[in-house]
Amino acid sequence: GDAALRYRIEAGVTSGSTALVRDMIASDTSASFAGVPPGQYFVRIRGINSRGVGPASNEVRIVVP
Repeated sequence: GDAALRYRIEAGVTSGSTALVRDMIASDTSASFAGVPPGQYFVRIRGINSRGVGPASNEVRIVVP
């Protein structure tokens, strides 16, 4: 298939939710969200290429202290 040109990071406070969304170019090695309050977040990543947005990765839970 076509290689990813960008990645989409989706995060939310419940599993599957997308309250926070950030697109980044594929060569970026990190991403951050400023001003996120403490709590538990569920995060997924999707690849984006000329065919569109791909399926979500497995979800991971991140706790912001």
